[in-house]
Formats: sequence, C-alpha cells, structure tokens
Amino acid sequence: MKHAFPVSVLSVSLIAVATGALAETGNISEVKVAVTEIRARRGVDPTLARVIEEYLAFQLAKLPGYSVIGRDDMLRLLDHEQQKQMSGCTEDSCMAEIGGALGVDKMVAGAMDKVGESILLTLKLINVRNARVERREMERLKIGTEEQALDGITRLYRRMFKKELSQAERQGKSSLGIWGYISAGVAGALLISGGVSLGLGQKDMNNARSLADKSPDQDVYLSKVKKLEDSGRTKRTLGGVLLVVGGALAVTSVLLFVFDDDGEAGKVSAGPVISGGTFGFVLGGAF
Repeated sequence: MKHAFPVSVLSVSLIAVATGALAETGNISEVKVAVTEIRARRGVDPTLARVIEEYLAFQLAKLPGYSVIGRDDMLRLLDHEQQKQMSGCTEDSCMAEIGGALGVDKMVAGAMDKVGESILLTLKLINVRNARVERREMERLKIGTEEQALDGITRLYRRMFKKELSQAERQGKSSLGIWGYISAGVAGALLISGGVSLGLGQKDMNNARSLADKSPDQDVYLSKVKKLEDSGRTKRTLGGVLLVVGGALAVTSVLLFVFDDDGEAGKVSAGPVISGGTFGFVLGGAF
C-alpha cells in the first residue's frame, strides 16, 4: 500500500496529459477533392496542362485532412457514360454533377490560354454540394524556363489555398506544444512521485534508527532494522532518480513551449526513446 500513492499520482497525471493532448490536436474532418482536367486552349501544350494537374493533385494531397483524386483515378471510378459526360463538361453545374458521382466535396478545374509571350492559368474551386464556385484565381505564366512556370503555378496554388496552408502550418507548429504538455505532465508526475519516494525512504530510515535505539541487542529487531534501512535506501535512490528525470523533462517542456511560441517548429524535433529496457526523452534541432 505504500506505493499506491505515487503510482496513482503518475497514472492520473498521464491520463490528464493524454486528454489535454487530444484536446489540443482536435478532430480533422476529411475533405475529398477531385482535380479534374486543366483545359489547354489557344496554343497551349496539353502536356504542360497535364503536368499542372498532377502538380496540383500532389500539393493538395499534402494538406492535412485532404483526400485527393486525380484525372486517372476519376476515369477508373466513372462508368463509360459518365466519362463521356466529363470529357465535354465545362459548366460548373456539370462539374458538380460529376463530383457528386465521384463522392467528393470539391472539384478543382481550370484552363490555360496563350496570350502573346505569356500563358494565363485560371483555376476555380467548385463546391459540389451547391454547384457554386468558392474561389477563383488567375496567374500569368511567362513563357521561359520550366522553373519560371513552376514558380508561377506555386504562387497561384498558395493564393488559392492560403487558408488551408495556414491551418496546416498552425497544426505543424502546435505539435511542439502537444509534446510540451506531455513532457510537462510526465515531469510533474515524476517530480511528485520522486518527492513521495524520498519521503517514504526517509521515514523508513527514521523508523530503523528508532527501532535500533529501543532494542540494540535483539536479533529479531536487528533484522527488522536492516530491512527498514534497505527499504529506505532503495526508496531514496528511486526518489532521487525520479527527481532528476522529472527535472530534465520539466526543462524540456519549457524549451518546447518557447520554440512553439517562437514558431520554430520546423527546426526542432522531440520524442520519447525506449532502448535496452530504459526510457528517455530526446530533444534535437537548431537552437
């Protein structure tokens, strides 16, 4: 029964930490998006339009909570009549109907037109449920190197999905805060348990001295004294270890919170390490 209190403290603390981490993370609802054909018009190479389609699908798939299907996936999911309908589909209502057949929430569509020495790329995000265009963006791509074209496409993508990209950045940053809460909670549990263990160890040592003073020459009591002394030393050693580890985790949690507030999530990594029967916590990155 002597060990029940520190173990209970540790268990309650870990449960509280886990609950806090889940609350911090939140639930991310999945958004299903289909990237349909980017139409190549007025002298635009269809191969370039196809590259842009694949680029957009790849970028969107990296957003948290986004499930993306490309044109090849769409062709596999639609029957022959629906594929014919998709090939001539240019109206928003028509695209929304195709999106409903695919079971997606949103559709990304666009077109490319060559104007002089530039290409105008237009993209729109269609809400399948109400067949309305939620966002529309245009970018002028200079006809030069492929790198210039990619830079222009990237700018357009970042403008169009600015909200989602900002949310993804905040979620990535908050991961350090979650580890901060976890390490702080575990540190508190270890520090409390260490203090309790030290107190119980000292109590055993005091009881051993008291018993030795009362009955110094009786073998039965000497055996009890030795057991109490051994128990006291063990508990004090355990308490010291718990305090050291708890203190280290407390410092780690402070650093994690500091870096989380400073927005340095991309430069720091942290996590538990289990090796050879021992448990530890590692913090790495640029400081």
